[in-house]
Amino acid sequence: MSLGKSNKRDDVVLRVAEAVACDSVFLSAHANQRMAERNITRFDILYVLENGTREPRKDAFKATFDEWTYAYRGWTSEKRMELRIAVAVLDNGVLVVTAVDLTPG
Repeated sequence: MSLGKSNKRDDVVLRVAEAVACDSVFLSAHANQRMAERNITRFDILYVLENGTREPRKDAFKATFDEWTYAYRGWTSEKRMELRIAVAVLDNGVLVVTAVDLTPG
């Protein structure tokens, strides 16, 4: 579903929570590549999506795909690293677009 640049979703938190609960979190090829480079696991991604906080100021419109990506930020379960996760909301779940390690140092 294309929303256009002016139409950000207002149900992101609910949709992400549902996707995590229903195991409907999908990883893009780019996300898989970044996760491998940064030693980030699928469990880390799911933990941050479930326990992190929305970071609306980091949301971004991707003109190439005519879609918004929505940002989450949080620490992994063992506080190994702080992550920012960008997701796109799909009809059947959410797609992790990228994962960034924000850990200082």
